[in-house]
Amino acid sequence: MKWERIALRAREHAHKVRQALASALELHSSGKWGKPEIEAAGLRDYARIFGHSINARTFWRIFDRTLERDGGAGDFRNLELYLPFIVTARKAPPAFERAAADLPELAAAVLRVENPNALTPAESQLVWLGACSECKRVQEAGAPAHKARKLVLRALAASGLELAHTPRALRVTFARKLERWIEGGYAPDAVRDQRAEQSGNYRALPISDDDRKTLTARALSGGLAKAWRETHAVGKLSAEAVQTYIANPASKSYVPQRVRDLVTHDVRILYDIHHGPRQAALKGAYITRDWSGVAPGDWYSADDTTLPLYYWEEDADGSPRVLRGQCLVMNDCRTNRILALALHSERNYTAKVIRGLIMRTHDTYGLPRAGFFFERGTWASAKILKGAADEVPSDETEIGLRAWVEFKHAKPGNARAKTVERIIGLLQVKMEDQPGYCGRNEQVEKFERLQRQLLDVKSVKVHPKEFLLHRDEWMKRLHEICDAYNHETQQGQMLRGLSPCEAWDTLFDASRPLTRLTAETRYLLANHRRPLKVTRNGICVQFGKERHHFRNEITGRLIGRTVQVYFNPDDMSSIFIKLATGDKTAAVIPAEPVTPAMTATREEMQAAQASVAAHNRPARTLYQEIKPYFPKNGPAPFRRVVADEASVELGRDIAADQAAVRATQAGSGNTDRKLANLRRRFGKTDTQDTVSREAQLEGYKLLEDANTDAH
Repeated sequence: MKWERIALRAREHAHKVRQALASALELHSSGKWGKPEIEAAGLRDYARIFGHSINARTFWRIFDRTLERDGGAGDFRNLELYLPFIVTARKAPPAFERAAADLPELAAAVLRVENPNALTPAESQLVWLGACSECKRVQEAGAPAHKARKLVLRALAASGLELAHTPRALRVTFARKLERWIEGGYAPDAVRDQRAEQSGNYRALPISDDDRKTLTARALSGGLAKAWRETHAVGKLSAEAVQTYIANPASKSYVPQRVRDLVTHDVRILYDIHHGPRQAALKGAYITRDWSGVAPGDWYSADDTTLPLYYWEEDADGSPRVLRGQCLVMNDCRTNRILALALHSERNYTAKVIRGLIMRTHDTYGLPRAGFFFERGTWASAKILKGAADEVPSDETEIGLRAWVEFKHAKPGNARAKTVERIIGLLQVKMEDQPGYCGRNEQVEKFERLQRQLLDVKSVKVHPKEFLLHRDEWMKRLHEICDAYNHETQQGQMLRGLSPCEAWDTLFDASRPLTRLTAETRYLLANHRRPLKVTRNGICVQFGKERHHFRNEITGRLIGRTVQVYFNPDDMSSIFIKLATGDKTAAVIPAEPVTPAMTATREEMQAAQASVAAHNRPARTLYQEIKPYFPKNGPAPFRRVVADEASVELGRDIAADQAAVRATQAGSGNTDRKLANLRRRFGKTDTQDTVSREAQLEGYKLLEDANTDAH
């Protein structure tokens, strides 16, 4: 078939495909690039040329088809290689060749048809126009009208085209078109198919713009049938719409088809937006990312999930408790390989759990070359992960792990941006045969036997070990599930037939090793730095709702100063601070002993008092050192009180009398104390009620002297 006879749409499509495959074919011809690079270039250019993306499987189908058609010639400029069909020259049936031997214009029109069983409107119009022209030419040559029509009809019947269902219909149609063509002054449009335009479907629709918006708004909330029924019944539509359509159809679900076609499209467009911005973002347009420039180990991603499985463990008092817990999964963004996981047996996890997951990943694989890609919330705001929100870290700011890696965060509510979401879904599929599985949506999926068993555990009728896994057993099983996932082949765009472990080993860039600190230097990563002020009670380190106090004699010398504090959130038994002066560059500060409120032992109280005394000792020592330097006879800091001589003399007499009373009371008190001590030693005397205290004291002294001489 000649290129000019190919439909315009197919030719335009071939031009676009050639542009989209140009870079990919060039990379393939060079022989220096592999499939990932060729695929990335092809997908990128195809989306740019056509305005929409395709998956990897479709790209390789088009790419391989083009190479097969080329046959190794390397002539990729030939547009026929990129057509959606194989170009072959369509031959007319032999009967048509004999019948149309004297009808060249009709023969040319028939041969231009690509698919005889499905003529396009333009092809049909061209064939009828050729038939009418040939009939007119034959008549002008001297043939009778009926013979000219018979000659043309014989050629049309032998052409093999679906112009009519029966010979009679073909004859009637040709007669009608020929008559209309002659009456129209031989205009080409006279033979055009006008059935679609003259049908009732092309009558003006009596639905105004306000009617359309009203129906769309109501259909979003209760369905189109309900919206049509209610608006039509109460007169919410325009008068033309109400008068055109009946008010009491046979079915309550009836909606005129043209109205349904008009409104349904708008409802589909607005459905997700009506539900909320999050659903609209998840189900709307999305960004296609090119992973060809990312290597394994460049970026790690992590997320949390409540796994669809119950397990049990011992409580603080030894009694069993049943829970689902929180599971945190860390994966490599390029290969989707699961690197580490953490199971937290509480309803909510903390930033300490996230940091522990990061440290566990570091100990096995190392830190990512570029950084972490997390969601927001705690993952973005926790200071023990990223430090303070300063744009430029300095010695006066809290930096967290920003000193080692970069942190990026997905847009809130955009689960599509996180590769770990799909991984968690695949893991949940592998858990469906495990004991205690409760479904991904426990509120909707009712596993009745499991719910009954949980009620029996709650009422202490049965021990959970009868039907649930212990936490240790579940952790072992969870690691086995993750290991099976890592070794399972995936056919997606990123791995293309490789398992996550195979992709990690194959695509890993050994020239850029990952950073993993040794046991001697791991403290640089494990310890978090935070500038804190030393208070009268020492140094207080707080993250979340937890508070920890640290003090010793060194903190007592730094009260009121801000120091750089280094601490490990996983081990709060001590901290260390950097010292600006002195022989030591760092000092370890122990944690304050935790003392029970009412049941503290003697040893616990002594340890707490020793901690307080050590913190207060530098201040007390300094006070004793400067005590001799206080002025003894310095000027009085008070103003002089002016009083007359009589008032001054009266004050002196009162002071003297009060001093005498205090001396008498002090002497009497001393005598009573001495007598009490002597009575405990020698016992009471029979005459103590009749003898004065002074006489009793003299008697007891004699007894004391006698005992001394006896010894």
